[in-house]
Amino acid sequence: MNSAGHGTGAYRVRRINAGKDVAQIADLVELCFRPFLDPDGIAFIERMRSVAVDWQRFPFLSLFAQADFSITGYVCEAADGQIIGNVNLFPATVKNRAAFLIANVCVHPEYRKRGIAALMMREALCEAEKKRGAAIYLQVREETPEVLRMYQKLGFLVDEYRTGWLHPRKFVRETEAGDIRREKIRGVKRRDLAEAFEKWYPPDVVWNLNYDPGIFHCGAFLFLSRFFVQNDVETFRVTDLTGEAVCWIGFQPTNSFCNNLWVVPAQGCQDIRMESVLSTFGSRYGRFKPLLVSFPKGVYVDAFLKAGFFVHNRLVWMHKPL
Repeated sequence: MNSAGHGTGAYRVRRINAGKDVAQIADLVELCFRPFLDPDGIAFIERMRSVAVDWQRFPFLSLFAQADFSITGYVCEAADGQIIGNVNLFPATVKNRAAFLIANVCVHPEYRKRGIAALMMREALCEAEKKRGAAIYLQVREETPEVLRMYQKLGFLVDEYRTGWLHPRKFVRETEAGDIRREKIRGVKRRDLAEAFEKWYPPDVVWNLNYDPGIFHCGAFLFLSRFFVQNDVETFRVTDLTGEAVCWIGFQPTNSFCNNLWVVPAQGCQDIRMESVLSTFGSRYGRFKPLLVSFPKGVYVDAFLKAGFFVHNRLVWMHKPL
C-alpha cells in the first residue's frame, strides 16, 4: 500500500492519522459496538473525543499524537472523506516474543458485506509481517459467526472459547460457606498451582487479561511484590473439610470498572464446591466494585449463575502465526 492508501473508486484504505481521524473513529466504534460497550469501552470512546477536541483547538498537538494517545492501524474512507471502517493494530509481547493485537474491527452498517473488513485486515497483517511479529491476536464475539468465518479465511486459528462472568456490586452472603476452608498459599504447593493455572489460563490467553504475574507467586517474592507494588492483592488455597484442594483464588484490584477474580480449580473440583467458592468470594470482594472472572466456555455454568454471576461477554480468542 502506498502512502495515499488504496481501494476502489468508492472508498480507500489508508493508515490512521490520529489527529485527523480520532473523532470519526470514536463515532464509528460507538455506532458499531453500542450494545456491547461496558464502562471501560465508553470511557475509551470519551477519551478519544476529548483528545479530538484538544487537537482541533490546538492543531500543533497533532504532531505529538502517537505519544499522547496511541491509536494506530487502518481506516477505510469513502469518496466524501467519511470514515466507514476501522482496524486498530497494537504492539504486544506474548510468551516473550514480539506480537500484535487487532482490536475495534468495525464497518459502518451501510457499507457491510463489501469486503471492507477483510481489506483492512490484510493491510494490518501485512504491516505486522513487515515488522517481524511472531503472531497476531484478536478476539471476536461469539454472537457474530460470520465475522469468525472471515478471520478463519484470513488464516486465524481458534485458541479458545471463553466466557466473561461478572458479579454485580452487591452482597450475596453474610458468612462464608461452611463446606469449604481457605488458607494462605504456601510454597510447597506452588507446582500444583502453576500447572492448574496454565490449564485454565493458557499463555495465548492470559497475556491479554490484565493479569499481574505476582498474584500467585509464593514465599518471599510474593511478600515483596505485595509490599512494593499492590498491597490489596490477596490469594488463597481453598479446601474442603477434609483438607483436599478445591481451588486457588486470586483477587486483583484494577483501575477498570471491575476488579479481577482469578479462579483456578483443582483437579476434580465439583460444581457444588465451585458454587460455594464463587458465592463466598463474590460476597467478600464484590461489595464495592463488580468482579470479573474469565473462564473457558461451558465450565461450571450453573455454579456461576447460582453464585450471582451473569454473562458479561462470550469471546472467541484467535491468533495467526506470522
